[in-house]
Amino acid sequence: MPVFTFVAINEAGREYTGREEAVSESALEGRLRKMGHWVADLKEVRTMRRARGLGARGGKRVPSRLLTEFFLQLSMQLRAGIPLFNALSNETVDSGSPAMRQVVIDLTERVQAGQSLSEAMSCHPRVFSRLVVNILKAGEASGRLAESCQQVRRYLEWQDKMMGDVKQALVYPCFILIAALLFVLLVFTFVIPRFGKLLAEMNVPLPTVTQIVMDISQFFVQRWLVVIVFVFGAVAAYSAAVRHWKGFAYFTDVVKLKIPIVGRLYHMIGLSRFAQNLSIVYTSGIPLLEALALVGELVGNHVLERAVGDLRKAVSEGKQMHTAMSAHPVFSRLVIQMVAVGETTGSLGTALDNVAQYYDEMLPRLVKRMFSLFEPLMILGLVVFIGGIAMAVFLPIVSLITVR
Repeated sequence: MPVFTFVAINEAGREYTGREEAVSESALEGRLRKMGHWVADLKEVRTMRRARGLGARGGKRVPSRLLTEFFLQLSMQLRAGIPLFNALSNETVDSGSPAMRQVVIDLTERVQAGQSLSEAMSCHPRVFSRLVVNILKAGEASGRLAESCQQVRRYLEWQDKMMGDVKQALVYPCFILIAALLFVLLVFTFVIPRFGKLLAEMNVPLPTVTQIVMDISQFFVQRWLVVIVFVFGAVAAYSAAVRHWKGFAYFTDVVKLKIPIVGRLYHMIGLSRFAQNLSIVYTSGIPLLEALALVGELVGNHVLERAVGDLRKAVSEGKQMHTAMSAHPVFSRLVIQMVAVGETTGSLGTALDNVAQYYDEMLPRLVKRMFSLFEPLMILGLVVFIGGIAMAVFLPIVSLITVR
């Protein structure tokens, strides 16, 4: 967004200079006039997208909670008959963070300059996703912008709820896993080396199990930097390969779906996202083909994304959606049946919403069930590990006692 330097006179009659971002000269002049200031000189300088965190490529992310509140208040004001510009101006005052306030100010100025709300929001891709922009665009075209804002609010609340349930279920197992890794690190870097020195001083012959444990411990102590670099390098390489190599990302998701228990959870999350996103986009008035193109990018699963792409192609050729779905095992029988009912009765959006509600209820249960099985397995693994270390420690002592 352009940046302007200006010379203005405030209410007290004093001249001062400033530097501000605005959509246009008239927008900035109008903003200063509302503050009671008169502009004496105004000129444009270079953009400051990076400095202020705004623009198409940059921009600070805004917490989902603030976005939810923004769309809730905006929908309520629009339903009450308040013009869009006035509603956005009110939102500028009530913004909960500096980053959100800057975004709302920019939206207000762009709308004042003649842009639609969806066009203004498309200039902030890190804040408003393509899905949100397209829902609002459909609402503007149909004259139901308030209802579209309400749909976006419900979508953001659903997204927060789903992620919150998964994160809450992950807290305890992650705590146990981190504690176990720290314990293993402590054993191999501090306990075993000291025990090894003691055995070396006593010239005790080491059994095979003890020698293996000693070798692993020595490797960790001597090559700890190599181990850290390898772990972080492997994680970075994996992340880069998933982002930039579609074939590898697809293969990774295929493997994830085949993992016992975890694969079912991953599959269910993808179907939940598919049903929820398609329901919201379709009921907002976006044509089915365009809705499928948007939803394919949001399922978070490359196997399901490819299936949605094939589904869109089949629908464009005149096939019914539930018929095309049956050719892809990634779509569950429940989803196919509900879509078939929705297409038959002309209520596809409602059918998809029912599927999303079903998965919203099932996901927390599956997460709890999965981790109720995971916890005893982790404890069993720790018992086996500690037992192996104990055996490696006591075998030389037993052999020493036997010899003597």
